[in-house]
Amino acid sequence: MKAVRYHSYGDSSYGDSDVLVHEDADRPVAGAGQVVVQVAGELKIEVAERRPLADLAAVHDEATAGRLAGKTVLTPA
Repeated sequence: MKAVRYHSYGDSSYGDSDVLVHEDADRPVAGAGQVVVQVAGELKIEVAERRPLADLAAVHDEATAGRLAGKTVLTPA
């Protein structure tokens, strides 16, 4: 499966998007007292805006300030 992960911290002035890596990952396995949830079926979400992952810090700031017009999706490119 694919995942977006980080293995180290980045320069906080860039918001850490400089260390996010889109990579292959093993499927998760539940440990004691845990469950793995598989999402099945169709999920429809109204998206107001699509922005590149590089805008993560700005989107976070806008969300915190209550300035996002709706659901915002961050894409790898």
